[in-house]
Amino acid sequence: RPTSSSPRPATRTSSWPRTSLLALEPEGRVLLDALKPSGAPLARGSVAAADPASGVVVRLHEADGRPVRARVTGPRPWTAGARADVLERPGDPLVPDGGALDLDLTGFEVATVRATPGGAPPAPGPGVAAHEPAQPVATRYWLHNSGPAPRGNLPVAVHLSPAALTASGPVTATLRISSELTDASAAGTVDLGHPPGWTAEPARLPYALGPGGFTLTEVTLTPPPDAPPGRYWLGARLVRDGQAYEDVVAVDVPGAVPEGEPDGRTGPTLLARLGVERIHVRRGERATVPVVLRNPTRGPVGGTLWAVSSWGTWAGVAPGCQGFTVAAGESLECGIEVDAAAVEPGSYWLLAKAGWHGCVAYTEAVVLEVTP
Repeated sequence: RPTSSSPRPATRTSSWPRTSLLALEPEGRVLLDALKPSGAPLARGSVAAADPASGVVVRLHEADGRPVRARVTGPRPWTAGARADVLERPGDPLVPDGGALDLDLTGFEVATVRATPGGAPPAPGPGVAAHEPAQPVATRYWLHNSGPAPRGNLPVAVHLSPAALTASGPVTATLRISSELTDASAAGTVDLGHPPGWTAEPARLPYALGPGGFTLTEVTLTPPPDAPPGRYWLGARLVRDGQAYEDVVAVDVPGAVPEGEPDGRTGPTLLARLGVERIHVRRGERATVPVVLRNPTRGPVGGTLWAVSSWGTWAGVAPGCQGFTVAAGESLECGIEVDAAAVEPGSYWLLAKAGWHGCVAYTEAVVLEVTP
């Protein structure tokens, strides 16, 4: 199921609803992979915004492994065009022929074309939300098996290492702050989050980075002398453009844990299960599927919960992605809503996936049945 971090691939946008591809000679197939405003600021680490008025980018590929001559037509005649590289920088020009752009492709070649339409610029479409619905964003997002980078990419990232510490006394972690920007500086503050009664030095760290810059700082974390044994968490968080980015490492205090008290040093640090064994909804009705999360550690656990369901149900299963925070040693019930008015009658499946602090858990899958 696509998530907020991995939108469904699109072959058109609201601003440019009609673009066609024709294979002219010899016979072959050319497929449209992407159509979007020109410019790839995230790809090159730029703070610039993509502007539909400057043209569009068409990405296409030959699908049969044979050379072919392709023709690209649009909702308006093209007045100019050029082949481009993967960062959408223009190369060899393409001369419009009757308002269309022709180009030669080798077998299985993937090509990028920058095209300028004639006439007035298109009306702006609805756009895409700039922020993830679940905050903060894990800067090691790939450990959550969540697909591509989050919305907005990681213009500035924060990382802590090593991934786990054992604190019989003061311990040291390395904090790295790095900028992916290539044409702008970055400045802000990183806040260190630690258990109550513990101290971190420094507790806050201002940073000022040039393009592509980074900085390394040693952070000393000191537990109180009477810290109960178990697993705790040390987090580093920064905010940029209204979106929070965070990295979290585990901190273990050795010793025996009394029976019944939270520990979390062995086994999963978050347990997830569905609160139902089967979902049955009549067409037009709604149902809430409970998802129970339990935190066996001595510190709060925050992350992202995804609803995962079979093809044909996505329009009726929401939210696809939501944030959560479970207090130390506690449980939390979240909900996934099923709207059977948006799902055709049939038998499907549904499960939930949780990602937190570089860990992932999946619940069991249950039957989702929609009846007339």
